[in-house]
Amino acid sequence: MKKTLLTLLLASCFSSAASACTGITLGTTDNDHIQARTIEWGHSDLNSKLIVSPRNYSYTSTMPDQKQGLTWKSKYGFTGISVSDDRFIAEGINEKGLTAGLFYFRGYG
Repeated sequence: MKKTLLTLLLASCFSSAASACTGITLGTTDNDHIQARTIEWGHSDLNSKLIVSPRNYSYTSTMPDQKQGLTWKSKYGFTGISVSDDRFIAEGINEKGLTAGLFYFRGYG
């Protein structure tokens, strides 16, 4: 385990600039999991903020023509990191431990 972590650390020190994201999941011997990620986006400011949303919060989406879209209420509270706009959560975890993340890969999709 120590060799793997050392290898990852050294590789990150000598890597070149990229425009992508890397997800990492480490499993422990007692079946816990540690998740981490990188955001290699050095060419612009993402204006990221920590967002905390309570359970039972009401949301309304916006359509491309700026009209009101769907409306829903959250079942669980969550915390996450916004990107560019406080309404756009790119990474987060809810109070039950469910995580989600948006990964960017240039030229894909």
